[in-house]
Amino acid sequence: MWILYVVQNTATHEPYIGVTGNLKERLRTHNAKGKKFTTRKNGKWILIYAEAYRSKEDAMLREKR
Repeated sequence: MWILYVVQNTATHEPYIGVTGNLKERLRTHNAKGKKFTTRKNGKWILIYAEAYRSKEDAMLREKR
């Protein structure tokens, strides 16, 4: 199963939309404070929305919309 998700940073309030096969691990990665684009020094990424899809292709099409 593939998940389209929307997270929001608690400090900057900026949203991020993504697709993953493991939502729990992806949220952990967002909040790891690493060097990736989606990590931030301040705040925490919180899940605000998620949709489940059977195929990665369907999830990615939805992400583009």
